[in-house]
Amino acid sequence: EVDFKKYERKLANLYEINEHDCHIWTKCTRGKYGRINTQLISGCWHTMNAHRLKYMVVHRMSFMQMEEFDVSHLCHTPLCINIEHLSLEPSHVNLIGRSVLIGASVTVMHPSQDAAFSVSVT
Repeated sequence: EVDFKKYERKLANLYEINEHDCHIWTKCTRGKYGRINTQLISGCWHTMNAHRLKYMVVHRMSFMQMEEFDVSHLCHTPLCINIEHLSLEPSHVNLIGRSVLIGASVTVMHPSQDAAFSVSVT
């Protein structure tokens, strides 16, 4: 697992605040997301999205606790690591949210049922 105190300090200096109060990641990126190398307590290294690490550190969550969840940007700014702009949600909910933003239609299986449902925006 992650040394929370170490990454709390490290994440505190790696962003700039924009006019929307987004904390914009200023270091490495991959695609549209900030990326950071983390050294686990076991000594192994793991590269992950900066906003995901920020959520884990603030809420003291383990990789296992985060496994089936996505950390979404309420501000729709992929480089933002402002904890007030981040939301933990099941992966299928995040998929629906992204699809609605781009006007696509998506069909997903409800996790507690055998039925599929579809969401679209016109």
